[in-house]
Amino acid sequence: MATRSAGKLRELVPLLTEFGFHAISLDDAGIPERDEEHDLEGFDTFEENASAKARYFASRSNGRLVLADVLWYAQQRFKPKAVIDLATLTGACVVALGEDVAGAFSNDQSWCDAVLSAAKGCGEDAWQLPMWDLYDDLIKGDVGDIKNTGGRWGGAITAAKFLQRFAGKYPWAHLDIAGTAWKSGKEKGATGRPVPLLTQFLIKRAARS
Repeated sequence: MATRSAGKLRELVPLLTEFGFHAISLDDAGIPERDEEHDLEGFDTFEENASAKARYFASRSNGRLVLADVLWYAQQRFKPKAVIDLATLTGACVVALGEDVAGAFSNDQSWCDAVLSAAKGCGEDAWQLPMWDLYDDLIKGDVGDIKNTGGRWGGAITAAKFLQRFAGKYPWAHLDIAGTAWKSGKEKGATGRPVPLLTQFLIKRAARS
């Protein structure tokens, strides 16, 4: 997540705690693109966790491997009723939606609707992309259960489908903020998105409790 977004997210922690939410922050900036001793080799197959064995193809797609572990950790550590993850995950999402619209993916329509409603309520743009079963074929493994990249076509969707395998059975929504977390040009820098969306989401949930 962009530094400004991560910083603003920390400000939400007291509100999150008060209403029984947990926030987990991760950063894969320290993962080397290539390290002969520690990094994965192309075509390595490994057990990501108890959910699936994944075959590693692209070093530029290692962020989703870390996020997959975090989704699994959240499930095991907190036994959540539902999860929202945020990630500057794919350039493919920027190609599809541009720099002003976040991509939304989910395994539960009502949960996704709540996230999209919060986006609309705070003036942020987010658009739901399909999670149809046909996209599973693009990440189906020939050695492991799945592979960490589905190729060029539908890249934002296949990345989300990879994450879905580790999201468990709980309602889960994934926001790809690769385009929205940063501005280019004269206003270059982090935007702080989607913290307003999360704030609106929490306000709405708090009002219901």
